[in-house]
Amino acid sequence: MAIKFNFRLNPVLKLRSHDVDKAKQQLSIAARDRSDKEDIIVVKQQYYNEFVGDSVKSSKVNSMQTKFYHKVFLQDEIKKLEKEKIRLTEIEELKKDHLSQAMKKEKILEKLKEKRESIHNEKVLKEEVKTLDEIAIKRHNKQAVESAISQPD
Repeated sequence: MAIKFNFRLNPVLKLRSHDVDKAKQQLSIAARDRSDKEDIIVVKQQYYNEFVGDSVKSSKVNSMQTKFYHKVFLQDEIKKLEKEKIRLTEIEELKKDHLSQAMKKEKILEKLKEKRESIHNEKVLKEEVKTLDEIAIKRHNKQAVESAISQPD
């Protein structure tokens, strides 16, 4: 009877697989955050362009000052959002690196498992061949003995 293959590092392999799944989730969250920030920037930029495109109808100083300060505020807010987008992009790159490392660790254990499984299968095959050879030798010896007994000299 062939011995079942048992990889002793299987719990570690499961842990590595879990780490890969977790890293994938974190990367998708980081990518989504960055994408959301880019969408917000586009909306703010469109609003700014529409706001700047409007011509001043009133000649009141108060309304002109308000419009100017609002324009400055929007520029500052867009710059702040751009900085946040850069930070989120850096975080996303770190998550990609983490995922890459986790996948490498998992791949190493998978390769080790495959190698050990192929070695195990070779051993099982050798044992089967050895067993079949022993059976064939015993059968041949038995037939030789029976033929020697049945044929008197």
